[in-house]
Amino acid sequence: NIQQSLHESWEIASQASHQMNDAPIDMVQADAFDDLLLKRAVTDAGQWAYGAVIVEVWVMNTNHTKLFRPDSGWFMDPIVHRGCEGYCNLCRLTNPKHPDYLDPVPLSPGVGLPGILWNESITNTRFRRTVSSTMHDSRNKDIGIHGQVTNRAKNITAGKCRVAWRDIEYLALDPDQPPNRRLKGLVEAGLGWGAGISFDIGDRQGIVVFMTRKCAHVKKLRTLDNEAYLISASNLIGSAWSLRGPRHRVIMERRRQRCVLLRRIRAKLLSQLRSGVTIEEIIL
Repeated sequence: NIQQSLHESWEIASQASHQMNDAPIDMVQADAFDDLLLKRAVTDAGQWAYGAVIVEVWVMNTNHTKLFRPDSGWFMDPIVHRGCEGYCNLCRLTNPKHPDYLDPVPLSPGVGLPGILWNESITNTRFRRTVSSTMHDSRNKDIGIHGQVTNRAKNITAGKCRVAWRDIEYLALDPDQPPNRRLKGLVEAGLGWGAGISFDIGDRQGIVVFMTRKCAHVKKLRTLDNEAYLISASNLIGSAWSLRGPRHRVIMERRRQRCVLLRRIRAKLLSQLRSGVTIEEIIL
């Protein structure tokens, strides 16, 4: 019985070893723990961010060609959505059972709200340096994201602010933007302002998109405390996502070490049994 048990343990260890050797090195595995960790980080960010109705995390694929949203990478304020029977405009963004569901398909940089904010985040440092000295003209009008004068604050930013807020409706109506149904769906759902905070942790990159109601108070969005929270929460979300690869690699390494240990134990036991030593003597 003991020898049969050792043989079964050896077979299990061998199968696990072959599976680990066949697995691609750069494959990002995920389990329930990873999904729950990401969901909790995104939910906590949305619960305490001022005016936030929807929060999403979009991550860059390994080829750096597409942004995609993980299944657990979104949050919607339940208070704003209370009383809904599942067929409102917000449900179009979050409920796959909605007849006109706007699926969050992977986006190229520059397409849709996440893609637009992603492109802007790449040059965000240069943008802040340029705009900080030319924030208002002599008529005290707002300066837009590309420096143009606008009568309404299409983009909210300030010299000390680190988060650029964009008018979602303005982006949806911009003829220079690639057409995107989901971007128009955000406007139809009553979302007014959007901001994206990118992260680059380890070998994982992405952006956390905060979308607020249209009537959100601009000054409260721009407070240093609120923006500091958005940035810190985004870093936490990025850490939760980037943990997946290293976590599963060390799990596989621990399992590999266990397989090696089982091989050594099996070889040692078989050697002792062949030399005439009984199991009782080995145990004692």
